[in-house]
Amino acid sequence: MLGAALLCCAVAGAPARQLQVVNYEFPFEMAWSSLEFVIGRVATVRCAVTLDGFLEGATFTKTGALQIGRVVAPSVGTCTGGSVTALTEGRPWAIDYSSFTGTLPVITGVGLTLIGLSASITPREQPECLLVTEARHPGRVTANVTREAGGSLTIPTSRMDETASIPLRGGFLEVCAMSEATLKGTGTEQTEAGTPVATIRLI
Repeated sequence: MLGAALLCCAVAGAPARQLQVVNYEFPFEMAWSSLEFVIGRVATVRCAVTLDGFLEGATFTKTGALQIGRVVAPSVGTCTGGSVTALTEGRPWAIDYSSFTGTLPVITGVGLTLIGLSASITPREQPECLLVTEARHPGRVTANVTREAGGSLTIPTSRMDETASIPLRGGFLEVCAMSEATLKGTGTEQTEAGTPVATIRLI
């Protein structure tokens, strides 16, 4: 699932209540060549970010706040405008199903939340701030669905929801405590071997 997933709609008649994942055992990789960490109106740090993880099962109900996977190995590459460090606090980070967009059986996106994500953000010439996503303030991701010839659905990219504000902690003179961060950027998803993660059916 998640980003480079291949979805195949198998619904007829009654509305589908579950998503069935084929080949869910393959680890996935979510990668952003430039993920933006926007701190209020103060600063923006852009970094290459990769999140490696796995799905927890083959079938799950389309129920909000249901955990369907985990991120076990985040990594941060080259940054501009400052630095970002992925922290070990709270790992593995939870991936929860949130919602879908579109009209069954044709969906246009799958909403996911990242809970437990923990990172230290230091904009250039600014104090270090701590970002931690929680159930009340999660990182939100939309897996963008594209219909291919023949009717199959693919998710080549995932987009961070930049409207989701995340309170910050730490910082000199409460600069961070008085600010919020948003995450912005579109990334790709695939297995560690570079192939689509899974086939998903609505059942």
